[in-house]
This record gives sequence, structure tokens and C-alpha cells, in this order.
Amino acid sequence: MFDDRIEVESPGGFMPQITPETIVGTHRPRNPFVMRSLRELGEVRCISEGTRRMAAEMSAANLPPPEFRQLRSDNLSVICILRNNVRDRYNSLDSDAYKRLGRSIAFSLAPEERKIVNYLFEHEKINVSGALRILSTTRWHTAKKLLSDLASRGILDYVTSGKQRDAHSYYTLAKGNH
Repeated sequence: MFDDRIEVESPGGFMPQITPETIVGTHRPRNPFVMRSLRELGEVRCISEGTRRMAAEMSAANLPPPEFRQLRSDNLSVICILRNNVRDRYNSLDSDAYKRLGRSIAFSLAPEERKIVNYLFEHEKINVSGALRILSTTRWHTAKKLLSDLASRGILDYVTSGKQRDAHSYYTLAKGNH
């Protein structure tokens, strides 16, 4: 982990027929049993979504697409580089957000909650994947719980079609907080 990027190295090379140019959206798991287990546990929504979702989320955040490379040092490995924009990171509550939320709510927010509120003042809506981009966690369930907790406190509104697994659901600032 670096200030401007995260590099993830995976032992072994690309699977047959996979290249840095074709990896996004191509389904060739190294271990199909692990993949199926992760899907059953709810850690992934569907097979072949990971690289496509990474590319889409990076694009939505105005960041460069993921970079994939195959390295040959002592052993063959694949590296994925996700670049970040250091200037866009923030921890404190922006003054506009502070004014609109009011003193009692503003002081009740934890640092991770402040990141969510700041993001919403700028972008108007956020989903769990968007929250993962700005939070210090990499766990989907942790980000979902944080957003749900803010909604239960009346700080956020949850917008959904009503489906149990709604890929288009998102959160906004509660109507009284605009």
C-alpha cells in the first residue's frame, strides 16, 4: 500500500488465454471452488464481476483503470495496481456539511462517517461499492453496516426498488439534512 496506489500481487501467472488486455470481464478463476464459496457467502454477487466492477468503480471515481502485469522474478506472479488521487482524500467534516447537519449531529460522527457525509455533500448519492472506495475498510459488509447505521440514525436515506439484492440501491443525505 502506497500513498498513491495499492498493489496486489498474486502468485502464478495469467490463466491460459488471459492477458492484461483481456482480463477485465473474462472469467477464468484459478480456484473455482473458492470462487463458488465466496459467492455463496455473499462476498461476490456474480461470477466474472470482479475485474469489470473494479474498472467501473475506478472510472466512476475519475481514477485510472486497474493495471495488470505479469512479473517474472524468482516466481511468476500477476500484479494489479489501483491508483488513487491523494489530493481528494479527507478526514474532517467540510464546513458546509457541518453547517447543514448541525452541531449535535456533526459532533456525533466518527471519522469514517465524516468521509461518507462529505462525499454525499459533493456527489449526492453513494452505494456500498462507492463507500468502499473512500473508507479504510475493504470489507463490503463493514461498509454496508456503516451506511445502514447512518440511515437508522436518520442521517441518510436508503433508496431501493425493494428487491432483497438490489444492485441499484444507494444512500442519500436524509431530506432534513440538505
